[in-house]
Amino acid sequence: MLTDRQRQVVDLKDGKGLTFKQIGEQLGADKASVHKSYHAAKKKLADKQARLDPGIRKTLDKLGMGELPGLHSGWVHKEDAETGEWASSYFFLGKDGAPEAADLEAVLEDAVANVFRGDLAKPARPQPVGENLLVVDIADLHIGKLCVFEETGFAYDRAEAVRRGIEGTRALLERAQKHGVAHILFVLGNDVIHIDKPGRTTTSGTPQDTDGTLAVMFDDALAFYVACIDMCRQVAPVTVLYCPSNHDWFTGFALARAVRAWFRDCPEVNASDYNTSHNHRKYFRFGANLLGFTHGDGAKEADLPALMLDEVPQHLDGGRRRYWYLHHLHHKIGKRGRGTQKRQTEKDLIGMTVLRDDAGLEDTQAPQIEYVRSPSPPDGWHHRNGYVNRQAVEVFLHCPHDGQVARFTGWF
Repeated sequence: MLTDRQRQVVDLKDGKGLTFKQIGEQLGADKASVHKSYHAAKKKLADKQARLDPGIRKTLDKLGMGELPGLHSGWVHKEDAETGEWASSYFFLGKDGAPEAADLEAVLEDAVANVFRGDLAKPARPQPVGENLLVVDIADLHIGKLCVFEETGFAYDRAEAVRRGIEGTRALLERAQKHGVAHILFVLGNDVIHIDKPGRTTTSGTPQDTDGTLAVMFDDALAFYVACIDMCRQVAPVTVLYCPSNHDWFTGFALARAVRAWFRDCPEVNASDYNTSHNHRKYFRFGANLLGFTHGDGAKEADLPALMLDEVPQHLDGGRRRYWYLHHLHHKIGKRGRGTQKRQTEKDLIGMTVLRDDAGLEDTQAPQIEYVRSPSPPDGWHHRNGYVNRQAVEVFLHCPHDGQVARFTGWF
């Protein structure tokens, strides 16, 4: 930990440009002791800088933020005006030295109060315009996934994942506002983090190509969600809903609860125990809309209509417009109808999307099934096997009476 004298010397030397002799005269010390204090302080700060994650340090250097003297921790959320490069990462450096045991409680209180709370004073409770529900479902973002351009034709890392997620949300939110938004349903999870174990594997143990450690992926994902929910809550009240998924089953759950804790004092954000639980299928009622959400790696698609009837029978009479939103496959598939009459209305193929105009919309009681697109490109394994998706983020506008009336897509 830097002493008060060391901090004074560094400030006078680096901040005000004084010579060692001038600093000594101002502090009443000889030149040699000032010189010794300065270099001891710089060594401590250099050791501190070395503890920073190499990926974050590289990004900070590119953005002109490479010097971190005196910092305990923080968020990197900045765009380079010249290159357009954007980054959002959390870094933790600790104090200049290990805290004394007597100070540990104070350190923890400070972390909870400042590091993990942030400034929640941005909007008052919004006055929404219109009557519609906007479903913001940034699916399968895979923060920490690594795609090498020379191998796949796509470059994707933590910074690019968060950039696509936040900038996509910003653009689609602005577009949807023009159609009247009374409430926002913000969907968490769905492989937001690429791995679930420090050994760089998914929950089931499948190895992955990664950028960064599990810890920095978690912090990036939290920064991403906080930034997006902050944007949303300035438009309309927000309800958070979490979908567990196969890449980050446990880490995603912990992240959902972290988001709930972050916004616990925000009256405009609702993150209930049910909505942030590890229940694999979740439901949301809005007017005549009954919406079901699941990642897509669990129950069979053919069983989802019956599961909706069985799990939320209390909403069947009022919820005449029924929908299932699924994820996991990274490309668009839309289906309507029931049983043998079920028809595919839309499907992403390589390089194109096929739409059918003869599927029929007469059976409004049968849930519409929709797989949500992913902004994440194929990594090496998927590219080798020809699984090349059309990368995009999507939001969905639901009228309280007429169901889904619009969908907005942002392509990458």
